[in-house]
Amino acid sequence: GEGLLVAGRKVLADLALSQDDVRALALDRGTLGKSGADRRNLYLAVEGEIKEGDPAWDSVPPGDRPRRKRAADDKASKLKSPNFSISRTRLSIRNIPSSMDEAALKKLAIQAVKTHATTAQPKVRQAKILMEEGPPGGRTPAK
Repeated sequence: GEGLLVAGRKVLADLALSQDDVRALALDRGTLGKSGADRRNLYLAVEGEIKEGDPAWDSVPPGDRPRRKRAADDKASKLKSPNFSISRTRLSIRNIPSSMDEAALKKLAIQAVKTHATTAQPKVRQAKILMEEGPPGGRTPAK
């Protein structure tokens, strides 16, 4: 025989496993009860974060502390949804001086990587500074 044909094409088919067979197979593979890999990269959510009570918190200007708390709360509420994840390759930097342009930001990022990883050859594909409209005659960084 030809086997199973669908619209003139040969199809390979197997019988479905029972729930008991699936559990037995999972036990054999050691995957029963494991949630799997962190596909959303949630471990990166706290990378570089300065929390209240940390020794570095004292060096944060008092006016910047509420903004940092609000940003951390916003991030935590977004990450509760399974629709949001954290990119392993994109970097978000807040509170950039208004005098800095995209070329300077790109240069700063490359310099920072080379300082901490001397053998790395970093490539910054794009540096984009998002701004929102502020008071007349001036622009303020996006929230």
